[in-house]
Amino acid sequence: MQQPSSVKRPMRLGGWHRIGITASVLWFLVGAFSGNNVGVLQGNRTIVRWRVDCIDNKGVTEWDRDGKPINGPPQIYAGGVNIDPVTGERLTVSDWCIQQSNKLWPAVNFNTWTCTALFALVPIPVGWLAAFGIIALVRWIRTGFEVTTGLN
Repeated sequence: MQQPSSVKRPMRLGGWHRIGITASVLWFLVGAFSGNNVGVLQGNRTIVRWRVDCIDNKGVTEWDRDGKPINGPPQIYAGGVNIDPVTGERLTVSDWCIQQSNKLWPAVNFNTWTCTALFALVPIPVGWLAAFGIIALVRWIRTGFEVTTGLN
């Protein structure tokens, strides 16, 4: 028995479409993992660079227009060691720089999610557009080589 013509059958995906969908899902997973790693590495580099600059400059992290330090470790000294006025901890300059750089991590971590999203999502539509563009170009070139059999 035949189905009435008003009943539509679901569209079947061809082999190339299935390959494209599988590649897109795989790229989403691999791209998200890669983007997250790139973002974390960039964040770690930023934090480490900030720590090294802070330690090299003896804890000074900001200067005014005249070149005078305006931000740095607590200036209360007890036997050559800085004492944090808030917590009362004894801090060396490097300890203070590490403590301050740890406070920067949430701001740096924001870029990690940006990298993750960009690496995972942007290449998928670009790949589909490139594939359809190449297919259209090949078909267009093929039609240029076809011999017409009609009378002109």
